[in-house]
Amino acid sequence: MGSSASGSQNGVGRALGRTLARRHIALIALGGVIGAGLFVGSGVAINVAGPAITVSYLLAGLVVLAVMTMIGELSQAHPSIQAFTELIRAQGGRGVGFVIAWLYWYSWVLTIAIEAVAAANILRAWIPLPIWELSVGLIFAITGLNLLSTRSFGEFEFWLSSIKVIAIVGFIVAALSFSFGFWGGHGLTWPNLFVHGGFLPHGIPSIFTGVVAVFFSLCGAEVTTIASVEAREGVGSGTRLAVALMVRLTAFYVVSILLIVVVVPWTSVIPGISPFITALQSMGLTHAGTLMTATVLTAILSNLNTSLYVSSRVLYTLARHAEAPGVFGHLNRRLVPDSAVLVGCASGLGCLMVSFTSAQSAFIFLVNGIGAVSLFIYLTVCITHLRLRYQLRGKREERRSGIPLWITYAAILAIGSFLLVMAANSGLMSPLSMGAVPVLVATVAYLCMRARRARSVSLAAPRNSADRS
Repeated sequence: MGSSASGSQNGVGRALGRTLARRHIALIALGGVIGAGLFVGSGVAINVAGPAITVSYLLAGLVVLAVMTMIGELSQAHPSIQAFTELIRAQGGRGVGFVIAWLYWYSWVLTIAIEAVAAANILRAWIPLPIWELSVGLIFAITGLNLLSTRSFGEFEFWLSSIKVIAIVGFIVAALSFSFGFWGGHGLTWPNLFVHGGFLPHGIPSIFTGVVAVFFSLCGAEVTTIASVEAREGVGSGTRLAVALMVRLTAFYVVSILLIVVVVPWTSVIPGISPFITALQSMGLTHAGTLMTATVLTAILSNLNTSLYVSSRVLYTLARHAEAPGVFGHLNRRLVPDSAVLVGCASGLGCLMVSFTSAQSAFIFLVNGIGAVSLFIYLTVCITHLRLRYQLRGKREERRSGIPLWITYAAILAIGSFLLVMAANSGLMSPLSMGAVPVLVATVAYLCMRARRARSVSLAAPRNSADRS
């Protein structure tokens, strides 16, 4: 009893609180997906495939939607588990769960540094301070917010993500009416889809190269399964929301990108400059640049907030499995894993410092690997789902399944094709090889941990036998 009470006081024996409402979880997913990748990175994607990039976004969205549906089925098979990393552990085994959880933590911690630098570059136009000072200040500010309470994080994320959604909807309404000539003193702008080389200026292969370029910007809907652990609605809310939100997000991406290449010729889009700003300016909307810049900043801060939250919850879960130092499984009086939040902050700052030293290549090495790591994680989800379906073959649960098995095979084939495209493209080969490094490190770490535990068991066995005798 005494040790139990002590554990409760120091936060080890307690569980995460349930303070997030459904609206929080829904917007947390948007915070993890809609960001600079859409508002700025889409300009690079448009130059890769021209107007056909809309097809690339649709294909990538369908693959991610299929993966979210698979996560939903895994959740049905393990109804007491919410987080998708835990679903993979339950279905695929401890080793797979260990590797995926650490890879997922790695990707989000690295995102902390990336988003902080991106936000600092925007803020520098308004606040005349060095980028590194602004970046550090932003990480500390978001860390303080995450330490307050889960509900504080949820509310902040809700309003930041709401601004992004309002901005995208407003853009779609304005661009759609402009494209049909309802205002602006011009006719239809839809012919822009077929000028400057046509709809496929770089040929059909550019669609698949474009899929690789946009796939990573659509990842993140699975964050709802991580946040659902702290949801008031209880088990299952995260996976259902992930599927529903992915449908809406794909529509957001496809429609907004389509309208951009309708409003302006795709050759007018300059990589590095938000194509949304280019389109708004071509529509004659004054102050559009300032408004969209503020929106992009909001999107980046939202992603930064989500990155720290997700990394802390994944590390907390690893600690509870004794696969990370036990201190990271500590909860403060507000039921927040404060140690896990602080180590996420410290790791993000560490990555940030690397980016401002002479070891710039080391930072690039880490950043470029995030995309390939995401592909590996999603491929593992598909294989884990396939294993589940074979276990259920012929049973009533398998017949009730909501996704045909061929979709799983198609998703595996698609993700495998993305990896092959990266391997065949000299410009993408480096990110692919870089992504293999953390996968290898996590695998070796698990094998070392398993060997150490096996030695501990073997050493303890003789003593136990002696005690019994």
